[in-house]
Amino acid sequence: MDQPNENTPGVEQKNAPHSLFSVPAAIVLAGVIIGLAIVIEGGAAKTPDADEVNLNHLVDYQLQVRAELAENMDAISENDHIRGNPDAAVYFIEYSDIECPFCKSLHDTLLRLMDEYGKEGNLAWVYRHFPIERNHPTAATVSHATECVAELSDNETFWKYLDQLFVETPQNTNLDLDRLPEIAVEHGIDLAMFEECMESERHVPVIARHLENGANSGVQGTPYNIIMTRSGKKYPVNGAQPYEIMRSIVELALSEELGARE
Repeated sequence: MDQPNENTPGVEQKNAPHSLFSVPAAIVLAGVIIGLAIVIEGGAAKTPDADEVNLNHLVDYQLQVRAELAENMDAISENDHIRGNPDAAVYFIEYSDIECPFCKSLHDTLLRLMDEYGKEGNLAWVYRHFPIERNHPTAATVSHATECVAELSDNETFWKYLDQLFVETPQNTNLDLDRLPEIAVEHGIDLAMFEECMESERHVPVIARHLENGANSGVQGTPYNIIMTRSGKKYPVNGAQPYEIMRSIVELALSEELGARE
């Protein structure tokens, strides 16, 4: 799982690539770290006493905290990027950094899950941005490019563009930013309109909102996933778990949701 690097100075380096919104991202990520040290107000989770601490207790405590934080997740709306049936029984909400190698691995896993469950309309995939600029200084720019593609085309093209970015992005290194407009043109986007959209930075607030809400919902690094049934039950899943584990959680969520409808 790709996490903010706490050893990296908070001040942007002079030779670092230009970032679309380095200050908001730094503020949000700092809030993630600080928030982990604060007891959840109004919730059932309490910091365990020293004499109660053991491995099982800590695991249960962490799972409880994640479940409570997941309730802060923004509801799925028409503004989201949804792959598959918008009325699916189960939603896979992913907070992702396109330049994160673990997100690259998970992307292939989710494509398999959608192939298995999405065709029948039982599973939908919701993509939300969580670029970690300390690790990947150009990740926010890449995220903004996907939003420009969505604005200038449609939801299907957004997903095709995203798929290709994950194919072309090297493992844990920056994507060649010259490819962003090139890939957009390959998918039928007008070059001048794409460049105008990128220069305007008008989708920065969307990405910042995803970052803020992700942090409030328990995201500490990428990828972070919340599998949710249509009736609202949530299963937070940390990191790029293997296909078999992800599939078993989807199966559990489906069985509970579909069973409740009978």
